[in-house]
Amino acid sequence: MTSLSEKDIVNQSFTKDTCKNMENKIEYPSSIEEVIDDTVKYRSDVIKAMKKFKKLNPWQGSALERAAKLLWLHTHFCKIYGKNTQLTFDYNIFHNQETKNGNGFYSPAYNMIHLQGKVSVLTFLHEWGHNLHGSSEYAACWWSINLFRKIFPGNFKKLLKNSKGHVLIA
Repeated sequence: MTSLSEKDIVNQSFTKDTCKNMENKIEYPSSIEEVIDDTVKYRSDVIKAMKKFKKLNPWQGSALERAAKLLWLHTHFCKIYGKNTQLTFDYNIFHNQETKNGNGFYSPAYNMIHLQGKVSVLTFLHEWGHNLHGSSEYAACWWSINLFRKIFPGNFKKLLKNSKGHVLIA
């Protein structure tokens, strides 16, 4: 497993100081607006993978088909960032019995992202934010929300209308 180098951090649009400051903010942001950043830049291969993922229509298909699309993106993120992170899904997703809301977590001890309840692009991206930036909820929200907004601007606007605190709600 490779950790982020200073060069990688700069490639994420973090300066060394910004990264330290953000990763020290453990709590969730109080609102979506708090983490919106028009200056954020992502690695070009991340944007390329996300654009291909968008063409897969990630919200279409059964839960299992949508999980397979996330697995495709996950594989690309692992290559891009030099990670060997596992992606797992709970029983309900594999049996097409999703719940209304999705949840997930990143376990650094097991180097694993686990999604439960519902196949959620935003939850997946949020947990990748933890994979890259540690336990900071603020940094994970900053990374995931801005990436989602960049690739899916129409979806972002719709979800923003129902947002509560730091959560975008369908």
